[in-house]
Amino acid sequence: MQPSHAAYFRVLLCTLLLCPPLASAADPLRPGETEAARRTGKHRSFVEVRGDRLSVQLAEVPWSEVLQELERQTGLAFHLQGSLEETVTAAFEALPLAQGVRRLLRHTNCILIYAGAQNPHKSGRHLAQVWILPQRDGGQSDTAQAPPPPGRGAEVPLEALLQTARAAEPREEREQAVAALAAYRDPRAQDAVLQALQDTEEHVRWSTVAALSTVRDAAAVDPLSHALLEDASADLRAGAADALGEIASPRALAALQRALGDEAVEVRQSVVEALGRIGGEQAIVALQSALGDADPDVQNMAAAVLQQLTSGGARD
Repeated sequence: MQPSHAAYFRVLLCTLLLCPPLASAADPLRPGETEAARRTGKHRSFVEVRGDRLSVQLAEVPWSEVLQELERQTGLAFHLQGSLEETVTAAFEALPLAQGVRRLLRHTNCILIYAGAQNPHKSGRHLAQVWILPQRDGGQSDTAQAPPPPGRGAEVPLEALLQTARAAEPREEREQAVAALAAYRDPRAQDAVLQALQDTEEHVRWSTVAALSTVRDAAAVDPLSHALLEDASADLRAGAADALGEIASPRALAALQRALGDEAVEVRQSVVEALGRIGGEQAIVALQSALGDADPDVQNMAAAVLQQLTSGGARD
């Protein structure tokens, strides 16, 4: 008696259920997933660009992979002048692209270069390149001058940079000039950079904060403290707190303590980090008050920083 078609079907079905599928030689990356996350089986590390918004969740991911993924998703050209730390740990969600890039690269001299719209039906300028000038141990960037904008020579006289920083239009040129001036030891350059913290354009103020963070000039404490307490942008206030933490002057403690009442969680988090970098009794008292913050992440961060301060001194 010949077996029925139903019997054949049952045998085939059992075979398919019992035999595991063949593994592919190299599983493709999930959208936005980093190569390190795929290799380790940890899918929590990712870079995601949706429209003009950037989100990242990174835990000790190699910088080379992060920059490669950013280039792939944004179409921007990232130029690294020097070398970065081996890995990056960061997390934020749905920041505007330019602000997200600055946040991710906040411990470097990050210079954003814009270009005219390629589509004739669109007006305005768009972000085209990102130049990354990592710090040396002494706080200065690896290169003495910012990269030239496309089509310009590499050498830009100091007087021309000063004029550009004060009055140039469009504002992208002021932003580039401020970033370049931060590398100069000339008092006129330093004054121009500090004045740029009052620029009407947020992007210029952002570039100024990033530059002051890299040079770690104590003369910037008062202007940065003012920006921390008064600037309209929460992201820039957080950046000012980061810069004050890099400078690590006790003169910033009063402003940082006041900023623990900022309405933005990201600002309070940056303030806690800055207090940990400065250290001392006043910082410890401020951090103890942050243990009662309304946000659990701020509470946890304050507890961790306090533990490190009371057990081994200020954070590196």
